[in-house]
Amino acid sequence: MALMVRRNPWRTMELFNEMANEMLREFPRSENGDGATYRLAVDAYETDDAVVILASVPGVNPEAININLEDDVLTISGEFNHNVENVRYLIRERAAQGQFRRVLRLNVPVVVEGIEATFDNGILTLTLPKAPEARPVTIPVNKKNA
Repeated sequence: MALMVRRNPWRTMELFNEMANEMLREFPRSENGDGATYRLAVDAYETDDAVVILASVPGVNPEAININLEDDVLTISGEFNHNVENVRYLIRERAAQGQFRRVLRLNVPVVVEGIEATFDNGILTLTLPKAPEARPVTIPVNKKNA
């Protein structure tokens, strides 16, 4: 006996919309109607002593990058401008101008006075030293003499 399954033609469209929304999540979104704010892509890793955050910001002047830490929320923002005037583009895949921003919640306490920000070849590196209470501690096992 054959089973009949009712086909929902809209389900295909729903799946497509879900896929498109997931892909577009990383693309610019308008925040204030004046232009797009781009989500800054970052890599973050931790060592025993620090949390390190890397962000690619090619072509951006380091003075145009703002870094703010308030409570346990780190914000990296800035603006880029890649406009070249009086040219006829053959291919234009990079965004011409706009703002970028990334907000990260830190999950470990850090020593604010020790935070370092360096910029080299378009890579912003933030090194946030962990507070002593967040660092791993090795506890030696003592042998008891019997």
